[in-house]
Amino acid sequence: MRRGCFSLNDVDWLLKSVKQGMASLRKDLVHAKTFVVDGKPYAQTECSTIQLESGDPSLLRVVEPFSVYSRRFSSLLRDPRLVTPMLDITRSSIVSVFTDKFNFKSAFLGSSFDWHQDAPYWAHTGAPLNRLCNVLLALDNSTESNGCLRVYTGSHTAGILPGKDGEDQLSSLFTDTEGLDTESIEPIPMRAGDVLFFSPYLVHGSRANHSKQPRRAFVATYQPGDSSRFPIGNPIL
Repeated sequence: MRRGCFSLNDVDWLLKSVKQGMASLRKDLVHAKTFVVDGKPYAQTECSTIQLESGDPSLLRVVEPFSVYSRRFSSLLRDPRLVTPMLDITRSSIVSVFTDKFNFKSAFLGSSFDWHQDAPYWAHTGAPLNRLCNVLLALDNSTESNGCLRVYTGSHTAGILPGKDGEDQLSSLFTDTEGLDTESIEPIPMRAGDVLFFSPYLVHGSRANHSKQPRRAFVATYQPGDSSRFPIGNPIL
């Protein structure tokens, strides 16, 4: 965790650009392909996969990638405050973006995220999972009341853990936490402008947001070298 990595002015600047990016995204949504997976609504544009809130499908839950809709967020992916630590973490002299996403977690209706690791979602891509790293930039103050990130501390050391059994299409991508120590669960409250670096093997999730405060966050995943970006293919750095 790096506290206060981005100033409140930086955060305000980025949030204004979210509103600008949303104008383009909303235009694409008009012609997007919509579908349902495990009872949850999705939309697919030419650029991104969008998760919508089940409680109100007019609300966005996740947009991946998001930077394609915002020059400022595209520039953010090159920011030394994110890139320089990634050079050390990935043990590389050059890094590229693997993917990015924007989590909206809307006030009152922002839904929970079940326990999961990111690595199983990406295992089919051929990416060097052991050298990928996520960075989460908090764009709002996040607390337990508005659904801050929660983690199983130390779970990143166990590799890919078994997924859940079940008939849902995505069951196997959610972590079976039966053998994990519940005492190791730790909420990760953050202030707007804080950044958190974490492994794709870390078991994490979040509760629903029942507060009047959104819990918006931008998450980028980096990889060593100049490999192509998932899922849109173009090299980024």
